[in-house]
Amino acid sequence: MSSIWRERNEESFWYRALPLSLGSMAVTAGLIYNGVWKPSKRFGPFPKLALAGVLGFLYRSMQGEVSEVGTRVQQRHSLRLVSSLWSTLVWDLQAETLYTWVQ
Repeated sequence: MSSIWRERNEESFWYRALPLSLGSMAVTAGLIYNGVWKPSKRFGPFPKLALAGVLGFLYRSMQGEVSEVGTRVQQRHSLRLVSSLWSTLVWDLQAETLYTWVQ
């Protein structure tokens, strides 16, 4: 189960959270550059950019966790079924070979 979570987290980061985070930071930078939003007098544009990046990251990394995990569990279950069928087949072939050799 931990490998399912690890795989989901990696895909969620690279394909969802990171692009939305960078996109929201780019839009925020554009709004600040065009004068729609004003930069902070003390810190400049950095707090708004950081907040946009964090909010974009959190929104996409938390969205749809339950449905993705259900899909991953189904995928892993089908892989385990194929793996167990393969190991049963190999075991039967080995047992049959041993039985033939003993006779």
